[in-house]
Amino acid sequence: MIAAGAVAVVVLGGLACVGVGGGGFWYYKHQESVGELMPTGEATVGTRPAAEMPSLIPSALINPGSDTSLPWPVPGITSAQCDDLTDGGDVRADGCITAEIHCDETIVGHTRGGIDAFNTKFYEKGFCTPGTTQHDGGDERVYLFKSPPGKHRIYFTLDTPCGDLDVSAMRYQGDGCPTEAGTLGDCEMLRKDGTERERISVPTMDEWKYLVVVEGEGDAEGAFALTAQCGPWR
Repeated sequence: MIAAGAVAVVVLGGLACVGVGGGGFWYYKHQESVGELMPTGEATVGTRPAAEMPSLIPSALINPGSDTSLPWPVPGITSAQCDDLTDGGDVRADGCITAEIHCDETIVGHTRGGIDAFNTKFYEKGFCTPGTTQHDGGDERVYLFKSPPGKHRIYFTLDTPCGDLDVSAMRYQGDGCPTEAGTLGDCEMLRKDGTERERISVPTMDEWKYLVVVEGEGDAEGAFALTAQCGPWR
């Protein structure tokens, strides 16, 4: 088994101490807090090609019956950093997506300033999660994931020490945000109460697109870290 490689970090929301290229004081203090500096010594503010996938496990190393799931990533944010970010950045002109997320990339964001497109009824009709949980209040953030070439299993990990937030992944080939749950290819959500880390995985093939949504339970809002990892199809 080859462990996941280091991830690039994208910070959205205009932290005053984060600069392009060098990462800034906040970035280095963050890496010290999780106990592991990235090999490059830099944060990536922006995007990087989805073809760069160091976490992929070569097929020659996969044995029948082996566990091919990827190790959980290092937490992208800690509770001590909850007040460092108060907004998650601008939403694109489509009125839906905040940014793209790629394989082996972590986005640090905030639900505040996002959109209000999805609610409890939508998630229930889309078979994301039963209507026993309440997602009608607060803003949500939507990130676009485009499948790299080939067949993979994509893992989305949400670090949510700052609020009761949940993550879902919706396969959707349209533009912007879906208005009807029936237009989704499939939807995955595996919510946990409180601030416990959440992780979901979805299969993906060439040209599939997923909308990855971070939303609070009830009116909960807060800073979070969202990490994407690309592993073998299984």
